[in-house]
Amino acid sequence: MKGKRKIPRFRRQHSQDKVRVKKVWRKPRGIDSMQYMGKKAKGNHPNVGYRQPCALRGKHPCGLMEVLVCNLNELKGVDAKTQCARISGTVGGKKRAPMEDYANKNKIRLLN
Repeated sequence: MKGKRKIPRFRRQHSQDKVRVKKVWRKPRGIDSMQYMGKKAKGNHPNVGYRQPCALRGKHPCGLMEVLVCNLNELKGVDAKTQCARISGTVGGKKRAPMEDYANKNKIRLLN
């Protein structure tokens, strides 16, 4: 299986010309727009051809599926070989400490 392909940066039209236009993608509109017409020199459009392979889609860059956990019971259900855990932001320090201890003991990767 091949790794991830590099996805080009999709830039908004005229973002290189004007400071006030952010570099975040917006669909080009207007019948005279060269980017709307699909001219190669004016930048790539995001389309279905840039999707990742099925095996990699939705995974964290470390290669594991990310699972959001809110308590210790949910953390116990995480498979260390194929999943990594992210502790919810609403969990306080008192409940977070035992969750981190459990994760270290069972070699579960925590993302935060």
